[in-house]
Amino acid sequence: MPFSVETTMDLRNLNKKKVFGFLCENSPTTRKDMVSGLGLSFGTIATICKELITEGLMSSASSNRSNGGRIPDLVFLKPDGAYVACLDLIQHEKTSLYFYDLAGKLISCEHCDTSGVSDYAALEAQVLGAYQRIVAQFAHAPQVVGMGIAVPAIPDRRTGLLIHSTNPILENVALASRLESALAIKVVVENESNLLASACVHNHPISRALTDLIYLYGGEGLGAGIICNDKLLLGARGLGGEINHLPIGRRNYQCYCGQKNCVETELGIAGFLKKYREDSGQDLGNDSSGWHRFKELVAKNDGCALAVCQENAHILGALLASLCNLFDPQRVYLGGYVTDVYESMQTIVKQELAARNVSQSWPEDFLELSYNYQDLLLKGCRDLVTSNWIPRANSKRKSGVA
Repeated sequence: MPFSVETTMDLRNLNKKKVFGFLCENSPTTRKDMVSGLGLSFGTIATICKELITEGLMSSASSNRSNGGRIPDLVFLKPDGAYVACLDLIQHEKTSLYFYDLAGKLISCEHCDTSGVSDYAALEAQVLGAYQRIVAQFAHAPQVVGMGIAVPAIPDRRTGLLIHSTNPILENVALASRLESALAIKVVVENESNLLASACVHNHPISRALTDLIYLYGGEGLGAGIICNDKLLLGARGLGGEINHLPIGRRNYQCYCGQKNCVETELGIAGFLKKYREDSGQDLGNDSSGWHRFKELVAKNDGCALAVCQENAHILGALLASLCNLFDPQRVYLGGYVTDVYESMQTIVKQELAARNVSQSWPEDFLELSYNYQDLLLKGCRDLVTSNWIPRANSKRKSGVA
């Protein structure tokens, strides 16, 4: 949501937000570089830097950079000046909470077994408990600039509710507002694929030059994060890039939406495992342990497991071709559990892409596997928090909140 500017104080806070964001991406830097990069006056930059130093969020040090005049000071975010909380709710069986300092260093983490959790209240209790345990590790109450949450759902931009969740206990939950009330910090929620696409742009040296890319994530669910014309595609409610219910499945599986042949029912983990169970008569289960056994069977060239991968390769290739023909990306990233078995799928995927391509041939490195998707996801959560950081309303420090 755009930062509203109605008063002089709003404008000051907006400029402060810009400086903080610039420091997040460019520390260390100089005040002169910030003037050039942000288009603000030197006096405005100097005032804001002084405020950030007073608030304990920024430091300065002498620089060796000089063109013969006064040696400029380097300014940078103070790593332990505040912390960013990241909550990973992607897996049904495990919830993970991470604390990072402002330099992006992991300070602490808590992993909770949520396999037996059946309602949101119980999940929230686990999250609050993990948060309190991490905060208790600090000698003094830490400043927390906010919490970024990765969810297997779509945050409805109009209502604030989570919709189309692959985890039923998150459906129609106002997650951000509930945790903001409980923790008294800024909480921002985003779909995992959107976080991955955004982080990929900021984190990858090649992607920084890209304005159009697609990140397809395959895990317990299926999602696409789409950067189009250098902007994340969201749509009016946040449903932009919602590919789960494209009717390109092959086995007539029933989807939770009430329809059949939705692509997620076959390209999600459960889809792979269901097909293997039907074709082999062997039940591996529907969770991460079942997937682990399935990928071991693929590695051992089990005929039935390979056949499932090849069938799904046709569907995956058709899906990718459709997305590429619609959005004409410069690059496509494929991440999530599907990368575990992609080697057995890649020939067919590329054939489908080539056969359905309506434009010129794509380069060899057009499709890239994203093996570090977990790191990217957490980077996306951190960026989500810092980009939504709200300056303090006054100079008095509130305990535990930046």
